[in-house]
Amino acid sequence: MEDANRTCPKTGRPVPSPSPRTRELRPLTILGFVSLAWFLIRVVPKPTRATYPCQRAAAPLAAGFLAWLAGLAAPAVLFRKARALSVASRSGSAWLLAAAAAAAVAGGAWSLTSFPALLRANPPTDQPYVLFDGPLEPVGIGRGIVPGRVVWVHDPKAVRWELTGSWWEDAYNDQAAINGMLSHSLQWLTNQKTDAKAWAALFQHFNRTHGRGNAGYKAGEKIAIKVNLNNTTGHNTIPRLNTSPHLTLSLVKQLVDVVGVKPSAITILDPSRFVPSNLYDKVHGPYPEVVFVDHIGGDGRIKAEFKLGAIPFSSPGGNATGIATAAL
Repeated sequence: MEDANRTCPKTGRPVPSPSPRTRELRPLTILGFVSLAWFLIRVVPKPTRATYPCQRAAAPLAAGFLAWLAGLAAPAVLFRKARALSVASRSGSAWLLAAAAAAAVAGGAWSLTSFPALLRANPPTDQPYVLFDGPLEPVGIGRGIVPGRVVWVHDPKAVRWELTGSWWEDAYNDQAAINGMLSHSLQWLTNQKTDAKAWAALFQHFNRTHGRGNAGYKAGEKIAIKVNLNNTTGHNTIPRLNTSPHLTLSLVKQLVDVVGVKPSAITILDPSRFVPSNLYDKVHGPYPEVVFVDHIGGDGRIKAEFKLGAIPFSSPGGNATGIATAAL
């Protein structure tokens, strides 16, 4: 609770404590301003972001904040205009503006009392929320070798959480445990007992569903591994890589040792980002023939090429409309 007996250090006069309404407005004003700033920063550069859930939540708060500001600013503007017209002896217009200003004052008073209600969350109702698709009901049509199946594997031995260095360093990752997790994932995903049978089932399913018959992997076929490196900024070592180097190595090892893919037929790529050295070195060391493709090339990477305009419904400009055409 604020001190009711505060005094001004210059005049020594008592300073009145803010009213309960003022105390309520302070956090709501900050919330409204932040919502407006967030909406403008995100949506103005790319209007399609207005459909994002976070922007749908911010939009009404920002709108309420703007309505409140307008209700406060309008009286001052109208009064100044009315005064200027009165000085210029345009009394009729001045009276009209004065009347409008009085209405604006009423609107401003309304906004002072209504702004908290505009930003306050909807009160809870007694009616339970009903899911449009029913509880625990899958949405869409299941796809894959076992339609709709998603495999989740956990091994607490795979990584150590007591870090004094970076999460991707060998000291904190058990490569054998990570290899085992990938092996379990393959077998559980395909309902097979061995990694070899799991890979055979995957390739046969892919070829069968793409009009290529019930064939497995054939020597010479290229394999592309699209990794997620959305937060990388260059080829330097960086902790903000979204793909584990050790898991990537496990996947390459499976393709080479189990499936029989030549390392030179494997490409690891993120055409619009950068392959950092902590991922590149982890795979390039044991498999120097594996091909790497990224946005700028160099340092052992191949520069991705883009066919711009290939995706007409994407946001215009830059690589957003393009498809990488770099040879694998």
